[in-house]
Amino acid sequence: MYDGADGSQVLIFQCATDGISKEHVHDFDEYFVVVQGEYTLGIQGAKIKLTAGQEYFIPKGIPHDGAFTANTRTINAFGGKRAERTTGGLTSESR
Repeated sequence: MYDGADGSQVLIFQCATDGISKEHVHDFDEYFVVVQGEYTLGIQGAKIKLTAGQEYFIPKGIPHDGAFTANTRTINAFGGKRAERTTGGLTSESR
């Protein structure tokens, strides 16, 4: 996790198992790229399958969800604070 001076964050997610990210909304923009594996984004009534090398921009205020396969890795850039640091790792609102 990288914390920008302006409150933005960049996170690398590595998913050990298949999983879901429940529908949620951010008060800031999100951009992400799939580095490895597969992430299916649910946004505005569509399901968009993204694989390694593909990217997506989600404007602030747009509800979205997702599903990912085991061993998926993504790099996510957030225009605001998405996760908190803890002594044992990170906590986040979803995924």
